[in-house]
Amino acid sequence: MDTEKKRTLAEFSRRALQRLKDKKIPRKQTLHIPSMDIDLTIRSLEYAEIMECLTLEDNGDPKRSDKYSIYLAAVEPNLREAAKEIMAQEAELPPEERELTQPLDIVNMFDLAEITQISEAIMELSGAMNGKVTIVEQLKK
Repeated sequence: MDTEKKRTLAEFSRRALQRLKDKKIPRKQTLHIPSMDIDLTIRSLEYAEIMECLTLEDNGDPKRSDKYSIYLAAVEPNLREAAKEIMAQEAELPPEERELTQPLDIVNMFDLAEITQISEAIMELSGAMNGKVTIVEQLKK
């Protein structure tokens, strides 16, 4: 291998290693939610969490994967903790009077458009939607 190729490989390896390390550090972002007049802090999702969201069965709810991404990524307020608290408060109620039948139902407090927008922000923050690959050189066969 000539010197230029070794240099290129070393630089690529350095960048790849740094990128892998950077991806392990969750990134955070704060969004304003107009329907509730609150700020919601979200975190980036890890690869496995993104795949879990994308492969989640919708169970008749086409927004289920978006809702799940929000449920996982919400840091402040923490939707998992809020759902547990609400479900504990409603435990004595008959099932038909409960607002939450499952923890994921907490996300229904947001408007439909907000659910889409929050989920898109999470996926962008997670690196699942940003960036475009461009053609540098068209190779002939």
